[in-house]
Amino acid sequence: TINKIAEEIDKGSENSIIFKDNKFRIIYKPNKIKLSQKDVIKIIEISSNFNKENILTIKSYASKNVNKGSSEARRRSLSRALEVRSLFVENEFPATNILVRALGSEENDEGYTDIIIIEVN
Repeated sequence: TINKIAEEIDKGSENSIIFKDNKFRIIYKPNKIKLSQKDVIKIIEISSNFNKENILTIKSYASKNVNKGSSEARRRSLSRALEVRSLFVENEFPATNILVRALGSEENDEGYTDIIIIEVN
């Protein structure tokens, strides 16, 4: 499932956005930081259905480039997370209810390195 989506992204499709099991996932192409306009609209549509009193935890991961190391991956994951966070804030989520964790190239349970996982609590 998630590996199949990752393969589709590697073949040139846009980022993939999935909402399942109270987790919202945005899968990126490696080294890509910005969301397309289509992705932004989809995120706003999905997030408008969330209870604005919930706590959101944004965990952002990025693959490590062999030449640039883990600090570059951490910066890329932070840039992605802040862009997504700003969309939720623009959609009237209280900034104090959004936790951001830019985890760079650390391992995650999704089996894909270029991903943002948003947990809704």
